[in-house]
Amino acid sequence: MALPNAYGQYNNSKILTASPAELTLMLYEGAIKFCNIAIVAVENKDVEKAHVHIQKTERIIDYLRQTLDMKYPVAEHFERIYS
Repeated sequence: MALPNAYGQYNNSKILTASPAELTLMLYEGAIKFCNIAIVAVENKDVEKAHVHIQKTERIIDYLRQTLDMKYPVAEHFERIYS
């Protein structure tokens, strides 16, 4: 059935048409989701799953840090939060 492909196309379209603010929100939502999965994995003593999802969360945070525009004072606050 073509449903998984249709879902993938929808997600791709959603990302390509999103505004910068929407993309940032998607990144935050992804980081929260992966962090929650990692927490459950730690509670279940699933070290590998926890590790994978912690790494995904870290990659999102690293990306958010790299894309900060430091000419705005608020960026320094976000930098401290991310670090």
